[in-house]
Amino acid sequence: MHLDFANLLNLVSTITLIGALVFTGLQVRAANRARREQAAVTVIETAALSENSARFLELLSEIPEGASAAVIENLDAETSEERRKRTGHDEFLEWCEWLATQIAQYRATRPYVPAYSRAGAGLAL
Repeated sequence: MHLDFANLLNLVSTITLIGALVFTGLQVRAANRARREQAAVTVIETAALSENSARFLELLSEIPEGASAAVIENLDAETSEERRKRTGHDEFLEWCEWLATQIAQYRATRPYVPAYSRAGAGLAL
């Protein structure tokens, strides 16, 4: 196949356009990931800096030292609701509850890969 100057320019512009589209897609994906991570950080900061932080720490202190994941998962799910009624603070741990719900929904649709596995494979978080 013989390439004249016009065909060569068409080929270069097509390759450039495809490269630009791939680059744009990667940038959008990275921006979405950064936005999700920033939202999670904001939620955690809001929960940690709110007036609920002391009550949250109190709740965490009720978890036995050295408890396994199974013990923590089997803790009474109604405890936060009961504490809300008893103290009159309806907003108690609502951000943590929301975050836990979001994580559960995310993990239901995607396989969970622990951070140490991602780091070892050289993948970005």
